[in-house]
Amino acid sequence: MNMRKRVDEIYRARLEMTQEFQEAKMLEAIRKRRQLAEKRLEQRRKRFADDYDLDKRAAERAGRKPEETDPILLEYQDKIKFYDAIEAEALRKKS
Repeated sequence: MNMRKRVDEIYRARLEMTQEFQEAKMLEAIRKRRQLAEKRLEQRRKRFADDYDLDKRAAERAGRKPEETDPILLEYQDKIKFYDAIEAEALRKKS
């Protein structure tokens, strides 16, 4: 049994040393790398124009909630603060 296994190993090693086998192995490795690169490229393309995803990831990196980085919401909050400050000043002057 052990002798048969050793003969099979020698035959497989001889087969793996052939030029055709090496070329096929290299082509298979290239095919796998292409598939992986294509998959990564498709992921990047999907995320490219997704503003919500970009805002969400930027907020996560900064340790904030996505709502805290929404430009329109931030603008509204700034305007509310502005009007609150003016209203508070007007109330002080009337008192």
